[in-house]
Amino acid sequence: MSEAVAARAEASELSQTRRRIVLATRLVLVGTWLATAVITHLPGPSGSSDPARASQIRAVWQAFGRFARALASPFTGLRDGSSSVGALFDDKAIHFALTLMLAFAWSLSRAVAGRLPRRHATVIAVALIGYAGVSELLQTVIGRIADPGDFFAAALGAVVGTGAIYLARRSLGPEGVSG
Repeated sequence: MSEAVAARAEASELSQTRRRIVLATRLVLVGTWLATAVITHLPGPSGSSDPARASQIRAVWQAFGRFARALASPFTGLRDGSSSVGALFDDKAIHFALTLMLAFAWSLSRAVAGRLPRRHATVIAVALIGYAGVSELLQTVIGRIADPGDFFAAALGAVVGTGAIYLARRSLGPEGVSG
C-alpha cells in the first residue's frame, strides 16, 4: 500500500514539474516572439525626420544589436567590432538564432506536454517559416529592406530547432522528456 502511495506522490511531483516546464517554455516563446516582432518592425534611424526621435531609435537598435550579437555569438564566434563581412554573417546568425529560440520553446513546450508527433513538429516548422516570410515582407512597409538571406537563415533556424526537439523526444521513447 505504501509503495502505491509513494508512486502516486512521485507521479504527482513529476506532473507538477512538467507543468512548470511547459509554462516556462511558453513564457519564453511568447516573450521571444513579442520581442522579435517588435524589434524587427521598428523603423531604422533614417526613417525619422526628427533628430531626437532618430537618436532614440538608434539607441534602441544599438541595444538590441548588442543583445542579439550576444545571443548569436555562440553560433558565430563573432563579437562587436566585426568586419562588414562578419557583420553580414552575424546578421544572418541573429535571424537563425532568434527563430531557433522560437522553435526550441514551441517544440519543447509541446514535447514536455507529451504531444510532439511528426505532424505537430512539421506544423511548428512551417508556421515559423511562414512567420519569417511575412515578417520580411512587412519590413518593406516601414521602409526597411526585405532580405531573402534573412528569410533563409530564419527558415533554417525553424527547421533545426524543431527537428532537434522532435528527434530528442523521439529518441527518449514514449516517456518523452519527462524523466
